[in-house]
Amino acid sequence: MGDLTPSQRAAVTNLLSVALSRDGYRKVTDIMRGDEVLRTEQHQVADVAHRKRGGGGRGRGGPGGGVAFGEAEYYLAFLGTPSATAPWMLQFGGHHLAINLTLAGSQATMAPSLPAAQPATYTVEGRTVRPLGNENDKAFALINALNAEQRGQAILGSRVADLVLGPGQDGRTIQPEGIRAAALSAAQQTMLLDLAREWVGIMNDAFAEPRMAEIRANLPNTYFAWSGPTTNGSAAYSAFRGRRSSSNTHRRTASITSTRSIAIRPTTMAQSSRASRGATFLIGAALSVALGAGVSAHRPRRVPADGADRDPTGPRAP
Repeated sequence: MGDLTPSQRAAVTNLLSVALSRDGYRKVTDIMRGDEVLRTEQHQVADVAHRKRGGGGRGRGGPGGGVAFGEAEYYLAFLGTPSATAPWMLQFGGHHLAINLTLAGSQATMAPSLPAAQPATYTVEGRTVRPLGNENDKAFALINALNAEQRGQAILGSRVADLVLGPGQDGRTIQPEGIRAAALSAAQQTMLLDLAREWVGIMNDAFAEPRMAEIRANLPNTYFAWSGPTTNGSAAYSAFRGRRSSSNTHRRTASITSTRSIAIRPTTMAQSSRASRGATFLIGAALSVALGAGVSAHRPRRVPADGADRDPTGPRAP
């Protein structure tokens, strides 16, 4: 993004605002602003150290040639040729973010993707921002809504310290574990669906609604699992897995708190509908504007499952 002109960046953000839902776009921009906070803090510390050494100015990039944070360090890529009928992928990401939106006509899926945040909480203009705060709070609310017997089924016997699958592990699946949604009350099932929508609802509503309908239809055979303390703010892991859905979230506490989640199992494409065809048209129109503004996308490099910092020199071919 740092290599684009203001008009080109505006075209890219317009494309994202159409491809994603309003809340999904808000999450992505909040994650990016959090990275800008890291960049500012990083350079403030580096500038102080630099002045003490009597050095001059520094160029773009991380201090000492290290990792560069900030909104300028996010990348756009198109996999395949954008088309209103043939499959292609819109990829956007950077530090702690990897959005992979695959489209095929009126159908779409966002698996696998990595919506994550570091920092998980920051302050801008006196306002506290938590990019993935809803996901965090709803997961803790659900585990604490379970009774003792239900918790005994939901809480895993082993500690999960990080994400469990990632790139290079194609075809692998995780056996469902935890408590089946069929064993939850109606109110608890509603809480589980509300949690699922936080992830599914990142993409455009026209694509998210058919996906949610599929999850609701398979809800009895969907599992909810937990690892770690159940007090909100603690480092914990939660997962919901179903026949065609899987999401795993790891929250850790450190000097800089981060929240990470990844949809690890490819899903079936959403069912065709008039609304999704309309969304495809709008995405195509926004893409035309972006390309018309001179926006070009590089072939992406592989993104680590844990959202690790990428090479600040730019994207590389896989």
